[in-house]
Amino acid sequence: MNKAEYDPDWIPPPGATIEDLLSRKASARPRQVIIERFGRGMAQQLFDGRLGIDSDVATFLAHAVGLSKSFWLEREKLYREALDHRQREQQLLAQLPLDEMKSRAFIQPVQSHAETVDEVVKFFGKDDPESCREHIEQLPRSIKQKTSRAIDSHPGSLAVWIRAGEIEADQTECAAWNPERLQNLMPELRKLTRTKDPAQYLPELKRICQSCGIALAVVRPPSGCSARGAVRFLSTTKAMLLLSYRHLSNDQFWFSFFHELAHLLLHSRGSIIVDDGEDSETKEELEADEYAAQILIPAEFQTWLTSLRDERSIISFARRIGVSRGIVVGQMQHKKIVGYEKFNRLKIYYQWNSRNEIELKEG
Repeated sequence: MNKAEYDPDWIPPPGATIEDLLSRKASARPRQVIIERFGRGMAQQLFDGRLGIDSDVATFLAHAVGLSKSFWLEREKLYREALDHRQREQQLLAQLPLDEMKSRAFIQPVQSHAETVDEVVKFFGKDDPESCREHIEQLPRSIKQKTSRAIDSHPGSLAVWIRAGEIEADQTECAAWNPERLQNLMPELRKLTRTKDPAQYLPELKRICQSCGIALAVVRPPSGCSARGAVRFLSTTKAMLLLSYRHLSNDQFWFSFFHELAHLLLHSRGSIIVDDGEDSETKEELEADEYAAQILIPAEFQTWLTSLRDERSIISFARRIGVSRGIVVGQMQHKKIVGYEKFNRLKIYYQWNSRNEIELKEG
């Protein structure tokens, strides 16, 4: 057995002990006795663990193979407990995008089952695999989310995305949470919408957020995660704002950013809020949507949107109110002033690079 296959925590079936004891006997008679007692098919099931050892089987083994009846009953009990434990661990691993977690260094690229489980437990910051499994299973119920569509995210993938954001946020130094300062800095945040390249605006965006007590994390969502943003207070003085760049366009990114800020200012204290970007009629989401829309295009300019008929007028309007032209197009589309196919070339599009960093889309 090579190192990758070695698993010191795994207990083999009682049949392995039976085989070991039989191999030490000079006569083949005990093996034949087992076959005669159970039949060849069931004897094989006994050897590989599919046939359980009850009181009668334990009594027979004590006479035919050796050791005591109590030994065989205890051996069976330990194996079934180990098997149940292994199955729960496999259920945990089956929920997770392990290949992506390894490629992105969330966990080390180990091979054995036991080592993989240890890496997952370490990533989630839990004490044991069962705690991780319960955390993932309870996540959809613990999230205060805008619509049931957010549950469409695979719970394991959503949990990985949120945990990756928490780890990044934990490592980010911030001033104490200061909602008044955040409100005062909204004009500075809004100006950044006119910067095209994330490599230029993200550092400044993070710096401003940090000065207000917000750790801004941008994490590429793993396969199966459809969330666009999430917020939670990590402590009474520090908040996390997590973004996924789900739609890879500047209008969506900036609307999501200000939408999540609204949750921090208006709603989130005890629970985590996860947004999927779909329409919702809940009070909290309507308030966050309205807040974001008013920051990007103030109320006094909202009615002007219906008068914009071509690219030139959109560009002129965006320049006048001091936001990206793509944001204007996005709001016109959202309000159904124009169709979703109109004026999209005025938007800025992004892509994830091989280092899982967001960048301007080529071309």
